[in-house]
Amino acid sequence: MPLQMTFTDDQFPYGEKTNHVREIVRGIVFLDDRKILIHQIERDDIFGCVCYFETPGGGVEEGENLQEALQREIREETGYEIEILAELALIEDEYRLINRINHNHYFLCKTIGEKKNTHLVSDGDSLIKATLLLDIDEAIKLYEDLPDSGIPLLLKRRELPVLLEAKNFKDRH
Repeated sequence: MPLQMTFTDDQFPYGEKTNHVREIVRGIVFLDDRKILIHQIERDDIFGCVCYFETPGGGVEEGENLQEALQREIREETGYEIEILAELALIEDEYRLINRINHNHYFLCKTIGEKKNTHLVSDGDSLIKATLLLDIDEAIKLYEDLPDSGIPLLLKRRELPVLLEAKNFKDRH
C-alpha cells in the first residue's frame, strides 16, 4: 500500500483565489540503479526569492490517467521515456497563497533508452534551472539540508518521506 500523508501550509497566509484541487504526478526517476533526477528550482514571485529542489512531474491534464500524465511530464521535463515500477505515495498538501490543495501522486520509475530533447511548456517548467543527477542518499541529504521555512520547508515535508520510501523500496528489490 502506498505511503499516504497530509500536510497543511503553515508558512504563508491565505490568498484571495477560490480554493481548488490539482491532481499532480511526480516521479522518483532512476537513471541507473542508484542515481535519480532532481530539479533545481529558482523563483522570485509571491512565494519569495528562493532556490529549492523538486522531483520531476506536474499537473494531470483532462483526459489523461495518472500514468499517461507522468510519462508526458517526465518526457517534457527531462527528455527521458520511463517505465513505471511502482506507486510510492499519495501526499496531500496545500499552498495557502494561491488557495490550492495538491494531490501529489508519486511513482517509482526508471528511464528507458537515451535522453532526447526536453520540451518545457508550462510556467512551472520555466522555474527549472537545472536537472541534477544524484545518488538517492545525496538527494535525501539535499532535502534534509533545505531551510526550515517557506517553500523549501513545504517541499522538504512533502518530498523527503517519498525519497526515503523510494530508497527503502529499492533496497528491498
